[in-house]
Amino acid sequence: MGGPSDHLRFNKSEINRAGDMLLVNPQDEFAVEVLEYWRSLHSKILSSETWGMLKFIRHFRCADSAPMQLSSRLKRAVSIIEKLSRFPSIKLSRMQDIVGLRFTYPPGLSGLQSAMDTCRKMTGTHYLLKRTTNYLETPRDSGYRAVHQIFELQSPDAPLHNGLFVEVQFRTRLQHLWAMAVETVGMFYGQALKSSRGDQRWLDFFRLASTLIAALEEMPAAQEYRNTTTEELRRQLRQFGNDQSFFSKLAAIRGIHERDSSGDYACWLLELNLKKETCDVYGFTAEQIGTAHEMYAAKEQTPACLRGDMQIVLVATSSLKALRSNYPSYFLDVAEFLDTIKTI
Repeated sequence: MGGPSDHLRFNKSEINRAGDMLLVNPQDEFAVEVLEYWRSLHSKILSSETWGMLKFIRHFRCADSAPMQLSSRLKRAVSIIEKLSRFPSIKLSRMQDIVGLRFTYPPGLSGLQSAMDTCRKMTGTHYLLKRTTNYLETPRDSGYRAVHQIFELQSPDAPLHNGLFVEVQFRTRLQHLWAMAVETVGMFYGQALKSSRGDQRWLDFFRLASTLIAALEEMPAAQEYRNTTTEELRRQLRQFGNDQSFFSKLAAIRGIHERDSSGDYACWLLELNLKKETCDVYGFTAEQIGTAHEMYAAKEQTPACLRGDMQIVLVATSSLKALRSNYPSYFLDVAEFLDTIKTI
């Protein structure tokens, strides 16, 4: 990692050792302490008005003035551990998506290119582009589509944080609805669909839905559907959705209303109780990010969260109104996705 590591509370070797220990015991006291320290450094990226994600969220303007939604999140501890388990070559000190920024833009490659160009201009002084992965041209086997870019922080204003990474995602609105529906169904039925694990029928359904969305947005189809017409994709999706009762199952996932803290906040802690079907929303100012992170870490260690009955995430959006649109999965909201795939 770049930057003066001697100023860090834990060095790179200790951070990586903690990551290995978490795979054996996710509640190991030392490992949890190191993880929370490491995430707390990344949480500063979420809130900094000078070189952090709030600068993007509050000041970004798309070059062609197209509607754009932005949000940022601090990766959940359970997701960090799961990723370390799935990808043994990744070490905790080099994980590149502990902080993620997401641009959701209207359909069309012009909107994507405009967002990417503007993002590069804004990151020029503080972030170095390290890698671009295009899942539009080569979608994941699951059907996931987006463009991911990895940036490394290199700011004179943040010596302790230099060398930390941010993952920036670019999606169309339809791709976003698809990804959030996968996550919501996975949460609701207790399956890791987001990681391509669980009921194969659901995975096949979402892969087909993704292919139809790609056809409508004139993007490359998965190899198995390269010679299938858009009309045939529609027919297959409707037949599959009806035969497997997926449309009715999606309709049964009723969206819930948030119980929120009103006010002008920079960051939000979302607490989804899957058993009670409630979502509590806690707002924090940029100056309260430390308190928000402490609350985040404490709630993740509660029995309900460790059992999977509770889902917690710390995010930043431009407003409370944008929160539900950017994170519908935490409100068990698949209504827009369902309406879309039944009408396209």
